[in-house]
Amino acid sequence: TGTPLTVMHSIDRPGMGQIYQLVSDLLGEAPIAWHLFAWAVRAAGGLAFLWLARMLWPGQTLATTLMAVLYAVYAGFLQQPSANNYSNHLLAYSASIFSLALTVRAVRSPRWPAKIILFLPALAAAYWYPRVYEAMVGVEALRFILIWYALRGEPAHGFWKCAGKSLLWFTPFLLVAGYFIYYRVFIFESQRMSVDAESLLAQYSQNNN
Repeated sequence: TGTPLTVMHSIDRPGMGQIYQLVSDLLGEAPIAWHLFAWAVRAAGGLAFLWLARMLWPGQTLATTLMAVLYAVYAGFLQQPSANNYSNHLLAYSASIFSLALTVRAVRSPRWPAKIILFLPALAAAYWYPRVYEAMVGVEALRFILIWYALRGEPAHGFWKCAGKSLLWFTPFLLVAGYFIYYRVFIFESQRMSVDAESLLAQYSQNNN
């Protein structure tokens, strides 16, 4: 039971089906609405990328602007004409960038209330976007690197202290990612071979042999 889009994606990506149906209910069937929505999501992701880049490399206005422009036009992309379908992926991409930016800002914030306010939506996004597009769980490796990079310039932070503090910040995200991987591999049974973990592992093993 369920709406058409949730039923369609229940075999491979239930989270995508839920957000797809929600957006479809809001936008209707007008193609221009989907194209404008996809553009807005991509633009928001580009602004989030610009925010993240300028936090990491302050003072590098031209370089960070060019980086954000490159992000805005690459990988998002050749599928822009297919706005109805691929807006789901664009939402996941943009949510991941916002999550990374919020994490870096939280790490660098001097006040704990601000850290918590920024950290919680970053963690919520990290819980959500792999359920739309499972490959996005790989973003967590980048998150750890960004946390370490954001902390390495703090006074009295040697290598090991910086690594330990980075791991402390990263642990909640690691737990969320670990739970998703466990669910996806051992609990969820995909009926679509191209996204089924067991089928893909068997295929890779066969190709290596």
